[in-house]
Amino acid sequence: MATIDPQWIVSLKGKDYPTWPGILDAATKAGLRVLKTTLIQNPEGSNGNLAIVMATAIFEDGREFTDIGDAGPGNCSPQIASAACRMASTRAKGRVLRDALNIGQTMWEELPDDEKMGANGAAHGPRVVPAPAAEPKAAAKGADLAVRHGPVCQICSAPLPANVYRLAMTEFGSGLCIEHGKERRKQQREQLYKEQDERLAAEREAAAV
Repeated sequence: MATIDPQWIVSLKGKDYPTWPGILDAATKAGLRVLKTTLIQNPEGSNGNLAIVMATAIFEDGREFTDIGDAGPGNCSPQIASAACRMASTRAKGRVLRDALNIGQTMWEELPDDEKMGANGAAHGPRVVPAPAAEPKAAAKGADLAVRHGPVCQICSAPLPANVYRLAMTEFGSGLCIEHGKERRKQQREQLYKEQDERLAAEREAAAV
């Protein structure tokens, strides 16, 4: 079984869960060459807003693995459900690489959000075992190749520490640095206010008829 770098392990209720960056790092070291995804089901009202993604991993020795991941209101928080396709993609890639690496433990990102919550409603953070953080290496180019040593911000490509990555995935469903996380929160607030204004306007219009 592949060894996951301790900095990418989350401890919850006495169990250790590997995170997506740790699994990707281990797969890269094991010879991962191609990692591609296909959207199988677009989230819509008719299917319960459930996104389903298929991931395929190909290794340098010719081995090929395929698996699927899903995400929607039933297994994600409202914030992450709005990014269901991205979370389904992360889960699908994590599952296919876990199979390839013979990792039986569930990936942290696969857990339903309510299982990540503590008694006070705060999400459990990772138990980071002291270890030198390796500098991210450049990713190989290619539309179907997404191999990185460590996560980066999806907007500016800045390297993300383990705790920042975990918080961003829990809140947004994608890896964002602190600054772009603030921008995303601002956008979400503005969208919420806009929807509230539209709803109030519709209610006033209906009452006036």
